[in-house]
Amino acid sequence: MSEVIKMTQDEMSGRVARFAEQTGNSQLMITQSIPGFKRDIYSIIGKGVSEDAGTQPGIVDSEGFNVAYVGAPPDNGSAMHTHDKEIEVFIPVTG
Repeated sequence: MSEVIKMTQDEMSGRVARFAEQTGNSQLMITQSIPGFKRDIYSIIGKGVSEDAGTQPGIVDSEGFNVAYVGAPPDNGSAMHTHDKEIEVFIPVTG
């Protein structure tokens, strides 16, 4: 059985990413400048596959697991692609 990890409220707060406090990045991926692929990417947990070294996710101490939200105008979004070692899920929130 796993040992229970006890955290203070401040330690736990450091592992919470409130969406209202996150900033979308319109330059995280090079494809974001191509018509039809314009979008803001919000890195919530981990940096993911980022082409912007300055990316600051809401929760940074994650290895091998990433969560990002994407905001895109109509008729825009991510390009079709694959990853060899990562699993990626797209979940539409509205639209």
